[in-house]
Amino acid sequence: MNNKVVTAIKAVNDQFIFAGTKSNGIFLSSDSGNTWQKPSSDFDEFSINEIFFSDQKTLVGTNGNGLYISADTGKTWYQSSGGLTNNVILSIFGIGEGNYFVGSAGGGIFRSTNSGVDWIESNTGLRNLFVHDIQSTSNSKLFAATQAGGIYISTNNGSNWALSNNGLNKETIVKILKIDDRNLFAVADSGGIFYSSNSGIRWNRRDFLSTGATDLVKASDGRIFYSASNGIYVSIDGLGSFSKSQNGIGIKSVLDLEVTPSTGIYAGTRGSGIYKLIDSDSVYVPPSRSQESIRLLSNFPNPFNGITNIPFYVPSRTIPQFIIYDCVGRTVTIHSGEEYDRGTHILRINLSEQSSGVYYYTLKTGLFSQTRKMILIK
Repeated sequence: MNNKVVTAIKAVNDQFIFAGTKSNGIFLSSDSGNTWQKPSSDFDEFSINEIFFSDQKTLVGTNGNGLYISADTGKTWYQSSGGLTNNVILSIFGIGEGNYFVGSAGGGIFRSTNSGVDWIESNTGLRNLFVHDIQSTSNSKLFAATQAGGIYISTNNGSNWALSNNGLNKETIVKILKIDDRNLFAVADSGGIFYSSNSGIRWNRRDFLSTGATDLVKASDGRIFYSASNGIYVSIDGLGSFSKSQNGIGIKSVLDLEVTPSTGIYAGTRGSGIYKLIDSDSVYVPPSRSQESIRLLSNFPNPFNGITNIPFYVPSRTIPQFIIYDCVGRTVTIHSGEEYDRGTHILRINLSEQSSGVYYYTLKTGLFSQTRKMILIK
């Protein structure tokens, strides 16, 4: 990954992270960015604009090849094209189960209410049809960031859109960051940082940084990070007063940022792969490193309601055995007999008929045995 143009990063959890590239498709890390592999050859020459994860589905928006969806963490993909008439997907967002929105380059916004099977245009009132970002508040107010058109708001699930440009003029907004239902930041590619304290009714310029802005994210400690064509800026107090972050990444062009709960902030760069920020130091993550031992990883989602995914890595062709136990050590189910090639794999477990509580899953093969805990909540 060290020479790749990384255009999109999405963390499924602290360990599983997708990275989209320019003309090199999708990569997946199962160890918090230490190593990367291609989960599928479906995107080998595609350029990726956006990656989104919801309802145990991964959605990938490409630059000219449409939208693809995977239900098994990237092993297999299918194209979602019913009614989707624009193939340049710039942004993806979801509200609730199966309710997805995509923003396109020239086709506006499309909405699906059946997990991407069918799409309809959702452009009533939307005058600018280049949509760089879509976000929402907890009360389902939607925000659409457009090119040279500012921000639009919908209060009826995208059926109608109204311009919300008081203080923005006709800026090209590339990212909207929700702090809570009233407080939001918006970043323009011109370098302007705008802030609203009333759910987007009025915007005020908070700071002006480098042109070529690409992303805006908030870390778990309250810091806000801003990426641009000349590196990363950080607001320590989370109030929008930014200073240049010089810790290792320098003036590299950063195209995307992603925050995980506990393993750091990931930055995708133009031609220099992925950087990872841990505490105050920016540490380069090598693109490959030998994985020589079997590894059982944390299931996701966890807690879960019925169905969860168990990732694991085998260094050579192996027939592992998986045993699921309840909290008192009784065997619930056993999965065995399937042969896996070298690499990272996903085992989907269905415990819908079991009671809520703590369960354990064990991977056994030869002399190797490892156990992890998972929580079923109904």
